[in-house]
Amino acid sequence: MVKWKNRGWYLVSEFQKNNSANFEEVLVTAQKLPNFVELIDEKGSLIYRNTFFRDDFLKFYEFRKVIETWKNTKIFVCGNEVSLAGFNFFESCFLSRQKNAFESSEFCEKFIETDKKQKFPDFIGCDDENCIRISWSKKHSDFSEFVYSKYWFSFNKTMDNQCFKISRNLILEKIISATKSCEFCPYFSEENLEELVYKLPDKIKITEDGIWKVEKSLESSRFLLKPKNPKTYHEFLEKIFG
Repeated sequence: MVKWKNRGWYLVSEFQKNNSANFEEVLVTAQKLPNFVELIDEKGSLIYRNTFFRDDFLKFYEFRKVIETWKNTKIFVCGNEVSLAGFNFFESCFLSRQKNAFESSEFCEKFIETDKKQKFPDFIGCDDENCIRISWSKKHSDFSEFVYSKYWFSFNKTMDNQCFKISRNLILEKIISATKSCEFCPYFSEENLEELVYKLPDKIKITEDGIWKVEKSLESSRFLLKPKNPKTYHEFLEKIFG
């Protein structure tokens, strides 16, 4: 019995012989790239294939710029054929983070850190615009209803006068929906996003000496659940994520 082996993330590129002026040069390049093989398909056509694993992604990025315009180029991620256009969003995100301060290979698998001493994520998701906010940003100190809706504690339902239920399922649904364009990224992990979401409390109780308060919105008649101040709120986050 053949034992199945989990390869983790991998990408396969395929191209065929064509009339491009630089074909032979590109073929020599492909032969030097990871896991090069020559195959013959059912029609008898010769296929040139490379398999790239996560640590090889930058090599693929440079190579794809050469072969992406060729008619018979195909790309597969974890066995699924994908369009080259599908890489555009996460590729720019991935590359920008590679060039900055993200030295750990797990920078997207767990969370984005802005402070190495910080034990909790700034947000959960794949980018700062389409995500659920966790840390209390100074630029969000006004807490307008629009800004408020971006924070995890806005996903609540009143249970009674002193207790709120947090809809973690809705938080996860929103995050997964917003990260569809990143699903082929080498560092994307739905499991890790889910792990972070379910570290959030499912209930919040309002107490006189606690860290939470309820305020009536100036924009509507809604009552909003909010932290009292950044310091005690961030201490709370360190306990649940640390």
